[in-house]
Amino acid sequence: MTECCKILLRFSSKSLILTMILLIHYTIVRAQEPEISPSGSQKMEEALEDHAEASESEYDYTDLFAELEYFLTYPLPVNIATFDELRQLFFLNDLQINNLLKYISDYGKIVSIYELAYIDGFDREVISMLKPFITFIDTRTKARITPRQAFKYGRNQLFVRYQQLLETQLGFSPIEDSLLIKNPNQRYLGSPFKLYTRYAYNYYNRVRWGFTAEKDPGEEFFKGSQKNGFDFYSGFVFVKGNKFLREIIIGDYHLQFGQGLTLWTSYSFGKTSDVTSIRKTQRGIKPNTSVNENQFLRGSAVTFGYKRFTFTAFGSHKKIDATISKTDSISGKATEVSALLYTGLHRIPRELNNQHSISETLFGGRASFTGTRFQAGLTFYNMKLSANLEPSAQLYNKFYFRGNENHALGADILYLFRGGQLFGEISRSASGGSAILVGTSLFPSPRLVLSGIYRKYDKNYQNLYNAPFAESSNAGENGLFLGMYFMLAPGLNFSGYVDHFRFQWLRFRVNAPSQGKEYSGELTYSISRTAEIRLKYRYKQREQNLAGNEKITSIYPYEKQSLRFHISYMALPQLTMRNRFERVINIGTDKVRKNGYLIYQDVIWKPVKLPFSLTTRYALFDTDSFDERIYAYENDILYAFSVPAYYYKGSRVYLLLNYKVSKHFECWLRYSRSWFSNVSSLGSGLDEISGNTRSELKAQIRFKF
Repeated sequence: MTECCKILLRFSSKSLILTMILLIHYTIVRAQEPEISPSGSQKMEEALEDHAEASESEYDYTDLFAELEYFLTYPLPVNIATFDELRQLFFLNDLQINNLLKYISDYGKIVSIYELAYIDGFDREVISMLKPFITFIDTRTKARITPRQAFKYGRNQLFVRYQQLLETQLGFSPIEDSLLIKNPNQRYLGSPFKLYTRYAYNYYNRVRWGFTAEKDPGEEFFKGSQKNGFDFYSGFVFVKGNKFLREIIIGDYHLQFGQGLTLWTSYSFGKTSDVTSIRKTQRGIKPNTSVNENQFLRGSAVTFGYKRFTFTAFGSHKKIDATISKTDSISGKATEVSALLYTGLHRIPRELNNQHSISETLFGGRASFTGTRFQAGLTFYNMKLSANLEPSAQLYNKFYFRGNENHALGADILYLFRGGQLFGEISRSASGGSAILVGTSLFPSPRLVLSGIYRKYDKNYQNLYNAPFAESSNAGENGLFLGMYFMLAPGLNFSGYVDHFRFQWLRFRVNAPSQGKEYSGELTYSISRTAEIRLKYRYKQREQNLAGNEKITSIYPYEKQSLRFHISYMALPQLTMRNRFERVINIGTDKVRKNGYLIYQDVIWKPVKLPFSLTTRYALFDTDSFDERIYAYENDILYAFSVPAYYYKGSRVYLLLNYKVSKHFECWLRYSRSWFSNVSSLGSGLDEISGNTRSELKAQIRFKF
């Protein structure tokens, strides 16, 4: 595989394109099953890039896309679908949905996929992505829950994924026994590969069950500390009823209510650059399908309903990871912890000592009313830990949650009207701190969206289970976000926003209350039905301590600007090309200007009549430091996500092959490699690689039966 990559790098972009064209010349045309991924949706790709830049950590996004599997088998009846049902199709924005519903209201039912072209905002790309997930039959699938029906018509899927870095990291390198005995945390206990398995059963979305299991690199497998095999297991059984008993789940699950201010346990984008979809769409009870080992609920939840009223009750009890600071001298149990851990990594004795070190109990309920255009809800939950949480005493974390018990109470509303929507939520925690969020999206015309969100979160508002619209925190932040999306002319769109925010208290590396602002503008021009250009500019300013002077209380602004040019075009019906150039200028608190750039070429070959597809990228990057890093979404195997940071100086290539053996069996293979020309080692600690290359191999198979 390494030799193949070296050969590929010797090709110029022209010769690479020519090679693809010659291969395509011999293909026979046949339809392929659509993929469930952000690929092809600029909206989702940019959201993932924004999140990667803000969080600087990996996250399992499986929950975001797993629900789309159902619509492939049981398409959504578009003529009778609600606003929030259409929002589950992530590639549609609020303006497109509003225009679609208005068209149906004004002209009657849509009878053909081709009729969508008459609706503002529905171009060829959107219609092509939408086609597999909708139907124009005006009846919903009604399935009786009987063992015979469930066995006959239920759909099963089994995923198995293997992943491994090919270079040897320090934690896996040989070490003398005497040194390891002296310091057992100097080497990983397990093997370097990552293994993932997921099984899912679905019967018309009325009966679902499944399990997920994962082993991370460095964790033991069927030996030592993991004699039961995988380090993490998760499972659930979900049943959707009707009339009185609406939903019930047993096992691992998530809750999504309101705008994420009071209770939202699964992942959600915080502040997004998509100004047309700033409102969160609550799902209520959701099965857990991700491998985020500590960020879920384990127990049961049930929703009852009577006419337009619903009530949800839920309870959870599970073990979680935490850094132990004090233990009971008799029982040895943890009585105080300094931090809750969310990495899910258990590779060395120190990490194993923190694994499942305390327990968490959570219970609560939600009452809601849903009208034709109005929704309102009241949510409460109480959380209790088996040990006190006492973070290290620092001035910036003075208002962090401390103790072993917390609760939150919140109310949320949503009002939909012909010209837009109003939404909001207010919440209060046990500390007495309050948080409020109010937002609107207005559709003055079928070509214009105006949106805005005001948020005010008290510095002593404490909530470990929420995910509201925010710059970087759910406490101590005030801000006003205003956005606009305008279809300037056929094929020419503008999207932009301004966001001004203030932080009421100190933050990490910020020794005083601070403020910031962000401006963004993006022009999209569809040159033709098969070609599109995007030009995006973003400016962001925040305040931070002067570099190298953490004790000085004065803070100074630092600025970051980026300019992106992106073009996507179909060279042939089976061949899509994508090019991007991005430039970053970073002016730190020391007023020194630093630069970075990224340029890449994507080639996506999907022969319509052959059972495989090939995606490849070659990228060049050069940044003055890690602070100028640039995040770019990469196509990956199904339900795996890659948004790496490009930094320092070097190049990167990846190859992704998808082969559909039959309608029941499909496989993926992905190889990526990065070269760095100005470093002699990569990473730090036990993850350090001696050398200037980093290579990764991923393989996945899927059985459908």
